[in-house]
Amino acid sequence: MKKLITLSFVSLLAASSASALDFYAGRHNAASDEKDIKWSNCTWGDNINFETSPLPSKPGPNDHASSRYGHFTLNIDVDVNVLSLSCGDGSQNIAKGRNIRTKRNMSISMATFNSGESAMIYEKCNVEVGGSFNFTFWHEAKGAGIGRLSLTDTKMTVKGDLTSAIPANPLIQNGARAGVIIEVAGKTQLSFNGGAVMDSLHIDDPSQWILKFSFADSGGNVPTIYFNKRAELGGSDIEIKLSKNVKTGKYALMEFYDRRSGIDKPNKITVNDEPYTFGTPIKLGDKTAKVYLGAFGRDPRTQNDLILEVK
Repeated sequence: MKKLITLSFVSLLAASSASALDFYAGRHNAASDEKDIKWSNCTWGDNINFETSPLPSKPGPNDHASSRYGHFTLNIDVDVNVLSLSCGDGSQNIAKGRNIRTKRNMSISMATFNSGESAMIYEKCNVEVGGSFNFTFWHEAKGAGIGRLSLTDTKMTVKGDLTSAIPANPLIQNGARAGVIIEVAGKTQLSFNGGAVMDSLHIDDPSQWILKFSFADSGGNVPTIYFNKRAELGGSDIEIKLSKNVKTGKYALMEFYDRRSGIDKPNKITVNDEPYTFGTPIKLGDKTAKVYLGAFGRDPRTQNDLILEVK
């Protein structure tokens, strides 16, 4: 009988440790000067809407972790391995030189107020996402802002898709364009083993809802975004910032492995903040560059990759 009870207790402990818990960084009722917090020593609660007793531990591989909504800055100052990781509405998750891994999804909740922003900002990090990378939006919001993913000298590998879902009230009229911005700079390699499933609002109403991909060289290095499966991103804004330090060569800014994918008919293209037409020469000191759609990498035939060529 004692042996049976012991086995049952062990089984219960195993089941408890395997169940996912929700962890929210910081106190719900934190004052404005208490919202700049560190993963390593902040308070973690288990309710997004109410103040609760602090949890006795930090999020682990079986737990969901998130910054709270409402202008929090969560500094990820340790390596992180969790079930999923989210950035709350109007807040920031920031990391430099860290390893960040999720077994499932990573997500940003777009700001729900005009000209607001929610952001994940990673520099010199190695990020592995076991599911999809999602931009979400609160369906009861009365306003809308930006969800921004910013990567500098970072390797991010996403096993699933890039997605956005905007169940927005049609009466929302933004003072500034709201939506999704993805910024990559320097040595950044952002790869999606899946494709892209983006809300139709980005294409149907681009004056209100932005989908922008921004590229910048840093230290002479040029970033790349890869999509392995179908990613039809026509109607996007493309922003490119180039310095005189960019090295000569031919680079894929965006590489699509699926032949039906690409950025055909972008909404807007700028290079160094000036309107740009594909193929137009760009002076970079004593070098000349151009950006165009062509074939690159493992598919040398389909003219759907975004290419930068510097001579």
